[in-house]
Amino acid sequence: MAAVDVEALGTQTDAETNAFTANAFREFNRIRRSGQLCDITIVSNGRQFSAHKVVLAASIPYFHTMFTCGLNEARQSKIHLDGHDANVLELVINYAYTGSIKLTQENIFMITNLAAYMQINRLMLKCQEFLSAICSTTNIFQVLELGVLYDNQRIIDAASRFLRLNFYACSHSEEFLKLNVDTVCAITENDELHVDAEEQILDAVLRWINYDLKERITLAPRVMSHVRLAIVKLQSLIDAMDNPAIKRSIECKKMFDAAMHYHTVPHERVIMPAMIKDSRKCSDVPGVIYALGGLAPNSRSAVEFYDPLANQWISSREMVSARTRFGVAVHKRELYAIGGSDGLSRFRTVEVFDVNTNTWKKKPDLLYPRSAMATAVVKDTIYVCGGYNGTDSLASVEAYRPEWRCWISRPSMQIPRCASAAAVIDEQVFVLGGHNAAAIYNSVEILDVNNCVWKAGTQLLNPRCRHGATTLNNQIYIAGGYDGSQFLDTVHVFDLEKNEWYPISSMNMKRSRVSLVTTDNLLYVIGGHDGKSNISSIEVYDPREDKWHFGPSMKLHEGGVAVGVIPVSSTFISR
Repeated sequence: MAAVDVEALGTQTDAETNAFTANAFREFNRIRRSGQLCDITIVSNGRQFSAHKVVLAASIPYFHTMFTCGLNEARQSKIHLDGHDANVLELVINYAYTGSIKLTQENIFMITNLAAYMQINRLMLKCQEFLSAICSTTNIFQVLELGVLYDNQRIIDAASRFLRLNFYACSHSEEFLKLNVDTVCAITENDELHVDAEEQILDAVLRWINYDLKERITLAPRVMSHVRLAIVKLQSLIDAMDNPAIKRSIECKKMFDAAMHYHTVPHERVIMPAMIKDSRKCSDVPGVIYALGGLAPNSRSAVEFYDPLANQWISSREMVSARTRFGVAVHKRELYAIGGSDGLSRFRTVEVFDVNTNTWKKKPDLLYPRSAMATAVVKDTIYVCGGYNGTDSLASVEAYRPEWRCWISRPSMQIPRCASAAAVIDEQVFVLGGHNAAAIYNSVEILDVNNCVWKAGTQLLNPRCRHGATTLNNQIYIAGGYDGSQFLDTVHVFDLEKNEWYPISSMNMKRSRVSLVTTDNLLYVIGGHDGKSNISSIEVYDPREDKWHFGPSMKLHEGGVAVGVIPVSSTFISR
């Protein structure tokens, strides 16, 4: 017969202890509801609640202090708490006995206030989770105010993220118009507000001022200073000059005059006072992934897009020109197809897709024909780096902004690079790997766009070309490619703070000529070639899991495709 562990039998497990405690408190609550052994009555706005001091003191710090620290209430049988809603107080008293409470959108704000007042930390944590999940355009400013009031960073972060993503809808609420000037300034100065154009910020500010024009006209210049008037369209500025908020404010009129001068006399911009000329960029905004062109002859003008929320590919308007191995850039929700090849010659041509009108239109040509280049967008400027002109690999760099109406030369890279990849961190363009006729590189070059100087970066862990690169959470990811002897499934990450590369989980397939993009804090690898055949599949990576899984395959493309992510319009988001 096996020996009996008498000591173990005599020891109560955690589960047994928890069960005993739960049963005891259930019995306390039954006794309370029957009115037995109660020694305290709490009065709130005409309603009375019987309870036991010992249970309240054990569960709620506020009552613990009241009943154990020699206060007068410790000797009383009745106390008044008329400053709180009676129904909410009843819920909290029940919580003291049961540990459970039903939170709703109607009671959450009052319960949070009472939980904070009574220092019930566990209940505050429950309220945090609930508030983070129910942010909406109708309550967002109340949620944010509550977070600030109690210096609760979790609530502040959740509310701030929702507000960044949904500024357009939130700014059209009555609550926005009632905000104080400090809050409006704090919101409108945020560089990460998701707007389709700065006109949406201007419209919100004008509506806020006009909501109480008499009281707010003196505050108008302060609020208007956060609108980036240099990137508001000239016609919008002209139209706004008739708005009462501008007509009645001399300082605002001066701001608008300066902005219109900036637009109409561009050669004098260098002597004008500094103005913010960069669009806002929300890093949290989800996007739609567009795949276009490709190596297959029947797909070189085809376009399709992947909606991560719908989890499907949908065909879109074809490009005007059939092209392959071209650069892609997204600027203000417009998709640029740059240069490329038809298999025989290289192009200078550029066309852009307007997602709002579902049309392609021509843009100014590149200075030089090129394919297999690296592209990046920094501070509203598109950069095209290196590539191949049909004879040689290129080191030259071109840049474009719509208001320039032409491409301009920028300092060349230190060495020619074809089939490299580019990523952006902190207003720096990282050009990674690539090749020329003689070698495949593991080297990295970095362009600081503020001083237009190239410098060497930390080398890749191995040489590679025809790979994908993108930036997520201030880290650079590279995936796939070709190292001169084999096609790659490896994925590496560059940590800017540590200034080093390190590997993460490999993809499920080897992929050269692969595209890598990010949206909604996930990585997507699109298409490619595995050394034997073209690939139409995609893979998705979640950094929190360090794991790749397959997504739905493209319908119109296989092999190497050009890919860009167009952010969802600010008028549609609500998450």
